[in-house]
Amino acid sequence: MTNPPLDAIREELVTTMASTVGPEGNLLDPRPESCRQIEIRYPVIDNDQVAKLRHVYEPGFRSITLPMLFDPRHGGRALDGHRGAEKTRQRRGSMPATQS
Repeated sequence: MTNPPLDAIREELVTTMASTVGPEGNLLDPRPESCRQIEIRYPVIDNDQVAKLRHVYEPGFRSITLPMLFDPRHGGRALDGHRGAEKTRQRRGSMPATQS
């Protein structure tokens, strides 16, 4: 329940758990390529849904898997390799990134 109450039109937008994966582009300059997004209806997805994201073969979508295993004895420095892999992914234009 919200105060003031939401109207029926805006309630779905505010209370949805769905999110999208893909480029939004410039919101002030909408273009057709900004509409190329994948909708994920729930914040938690199962292995089958992860597999589907890993194997998307659509223009503008190239996924990679980033391994998330690290040696805890190295503390925060162990995550430096993950940051570097993420920067490489962004430079190559890969998306979505599955962290496994």
